[in-house]
Amino acid sequence: MNEEIQIKIIELMDDGASTESSLELRDIVNSSEEAKRFYESILVSESAIKGFFDGDRAKNLRNKITIQYERAIMSGTIQVKSDFFKSLQKQLSIKNDRPARLELTINDKLSINKNGILFLDKELVSDITEYKFFIPLL
Repeated sequence: MNEEIQIKIIELMDDGASTESSLELRDIVNSSEEAKRFYESILVSESAIKGFFDGDRAKNLRNKITIQYERAIMSGTIQVKSDFFKSLQKQLSIKNDRPARLELTINDKLSINKNGILFLDKELVSDITEYKFFIPLL
C-alpha cells in the first residue's frame, strides 16, 4: 500500500468518515489486506486515546500486537482496568533518568539474527499472552 492511500484514509477519517458511513473509505479499506490493517491500526490508536477499552468494537482488537514487515514499527493493544490505566499515565508522566519499559510475551516465535535484528518475511499479528510494565521509582 502506498503512502497516498494511507493519507487518503487518514483524511477521510479526519473528516468523520467511517466504513459504515463512507462508500469511498469502505472501498479503499476493502481494496487490500494492507489497507484494512492500516485502517484497523488507526482505530486501535483512537480507541486507546478515547478510553475505548470497554466498547464492543474493541473486543476483536484486545491483547494483540502487529509487527510490520521491513519496518521498525510495532503497534498493539492491551486491555487494562480504568484505574490501572489512570495510575499508569500518572507514573509515566514523572520525569526520570531511566526510561520505563514494557515487556510483552506473545504466542509466536520470532527469528533474530546475530546482531539482534528481528527478521520477518511477512507482517505478523500475534496474541499478547502476558505483559509487564517496569517503571523506575527513583
